[in-house]
Amino acid sequence: MSGSLKVSLAPSSPLQYDLHRAAGAQIGSVSSVRSVATSAANYEPNPMDPMDAVFAWELRNLDAEVSSLLLIARGVPGQYYVDGRSISVCWSGPGSDELIVRENDIGDASAETPLLAYLAQVANVKVYLNGRSNDLPAVARVPQERRLTFPEDSSRPKTKDASLDSHDRCELMRLACDQADLRELGALALARSGG
Repeated sequence: MSGSLKVSLAPSSPLQYDLHRAAGAQIGSVSSVRSVATSAANYEPNPMDPMDAVFAWELRNLDAEVSSLLLIARGVPGQYYVDGRSISVCWSGPGSDELIVRENDIGDASAETPLLAYLAQVANVKVYLNGRSNDLPAVARVPQERRLTFPEDSSRPKTKDASLDSHDRCELMRLACDQADLRELGALALARSGG
C-alpha cells in the first residue's frame, strides 16, 4: 500500500471515541447486523477495527466520482457488501498491511484479489454500466431501461437451437447486427435531444 497509515486499537481522540461510542461497539464484540449501505465517499470506519480502517483508507484512494457511485455496507468484522456483493477481507499475510478480497458467492477460494485491485474492478464495471465512460458507444451510455428494444419473433428459430444450419445462423446474426445498429442510432438521437 502506498503512503502510510497508523492504526490505533484504542480511541486516541474524542472524535474517535465518539464515533466508536455512536456505533455502539465494545471491544471484542461482534455484530451480525449489516450496516446501512452508504457511498464509498461517505464510508466511516469503526475506529476500533484496524482492518476496517485500512478498508476505509483504500476506499479513499478511489476516484471521487467512482467513490460516490459505489455502495458499501459493513457486516461482521472482515465482511462487507460492495454494491450488493458479499465479500470477505483478510490480511494478505502475517504482519502485512494489505487486505485481500474473496467474493463469498463464488465457490473458488483461490479467487483472492488485493482489495485496491478489487475495488478498481468493481468501480470500472459500475462506471461502464452507468454509461459514464467516455470511450463507450452511445448505446452503452443510455440506461438499460431507456434503450430501444425489439419484440421477440416466436416464429424465428433460436440461436441456441442445435438444428440450425449455417444459413439460419447467418440470418440471425444479420438481424442482431441490424438491431444493434438501430439501438446505436436511437441512442445518438436521444443524446442529441438531451434526453
